[in-house]
Amino acid sequence: MERQDCRDLMTMRAVWPTADCVAPSTIFHIKGNHYRLLTIVHYRYKRVDIQEFCTHAVYARWTRISRQG
Repeated sequence: MERQDCRDLMTMRAVWPTADCVAPSTIFHIKGNHYRLLTIVHYRYKRVDIQEFCTHAVYARWTRISRQG
């Protein structure tokens, strides 16, 4: 992240095309969509805080629960 000039999600997708935004998190799809890396990206400070690393199944369950909530 420090070496990239990512100012927002669109410029981040130029480097990491699998990045998605699920406010306030930025989600990265890893290893052919088998895993998810949930992060908070601070573009101004070029910092990424990792929230969680999980499988696709765990992420799908988390997403389903949070939508009901």
